[in-house]
Amino acid sequence: MTANALIREAVLGGISASRGSITPRYDDEWVMLVAPLGLQEAPLTPWDALLLNAKSAGQAKLVLPSGGGAIEIRAELPASDEPRLADRVRRACREMQQLGAMAAGADAAGEAGTSSRQSSEEGLAPEGSDLAAIAAEGGWNSIPRSNGRLAFDLETPGQFQQAVIGPHGGDLRALATLAVVRGLSARSRRASAELLLAVAGIVRLVRAGAVEDQDEATLFFEVSLCGAPTAGDVDEALSALAVGCRMAGREVKALADEEVARTYLAARDRDAQ
Repeated sequence: MTANALIREAVLGGISASRGSITPRYDDEWVMLVAPLGLQEAPLTPWDALLLNAKSAGQAKLVLPSGGGAIEIRAELPASDEPRLADRVRRACREMQQLGAMAAGADAAGEAGTSSRQSSEEGLAPEGSDLAAIAAEGGWNSIPRSNGRLAFDLETPGQFQQAVIGPHGGDLRALATLAVVRGLSARSRRASAELLLAVAGIVRLVRAGAVEDQDEATLFFEVSLCGAPTAGDVDEALSALAVGCRMAGREVKALADEEVARTYLAARDRDAQ
């Protein structure tokens, strides 16, 4: 059996126990799992999708497809991880189902991180000192934070951007904060969300999210490092975040301006016609 056939068998075996319509796609040594959103009481707005992404576990994410169209659920896995691929596909399917349930308004918040904590076959997340050594193997020098997390300078020419890796839902998460803004208008929220969800639809592994605290919103990209990450996993995560930040770091800050947001949305609407 060829390598591609083994990969497809592992993927289909991982999907077989899942409910709903999850479709595998194969692209440049990656497996992409894609599912449409289920029925919601009200249409899911791009901003709502960002807020839901911030609650998501593992690899599942809501994105806007690069070719246009409706928001969809996606997970992306490297096909090179063939020995664990079927297990990772099964886990990703559970995470996609949980995210879909949250999008549909079901009471799935308590389950959102369950699959991350239950996936013992992938090992435990390393301690900070071990993670620093693992990252260094991939060429990334870490900066210790007082809270035990590790910061990394991303390669984003012309702008200073860091990613911070720390525990999240039983795994590790690499997070790059893009902007912290107050008083975002409805138009700026929509524009910012559409930009970040579109970038997450292009850059593999990257999930776009937002959290709100009264009148303040924090916008970010993140990558989940499921199980015990290797140097390659850390390198992929930080490299993906760097690409995402180069594509949207300055732009998302500019979209806080009402007129810039208006122009951006008008251009997107024209492109969609």
